[in-house]
Amino acid sequence: MSVSDLYRENVLAHNREPRNHGALAAHTHAADGANPLCGDSLRIELAVADGHIAELRFSGESCAITIATASMLSERVAGLDAAAI
Repeated sequence: MSVSDLYRENVLAHNREPRNHGALAAHTHAADGANPLCGDSLRIELAVADGHIAELRFSGESCAITIATASMLSERVAGLDAAAI
């Protein structure tokens, strides 16, 4: 399997079944973003506890690449030092 096939498979998997999609019941930080050129709109919510990212969730209307990116990011940042990001 080629690198481009692995990339495509990973992006499509995260788009079909995004991880951590939806709102947090109690977030400590939030940000909204929109791209007027393509119509993407995304909200990121974080729960930070003891200086570490406890959870990240996202919601919005976006293309497959943006949804997959937010999904992968949500898995990657859990537990990281919030000040380092």
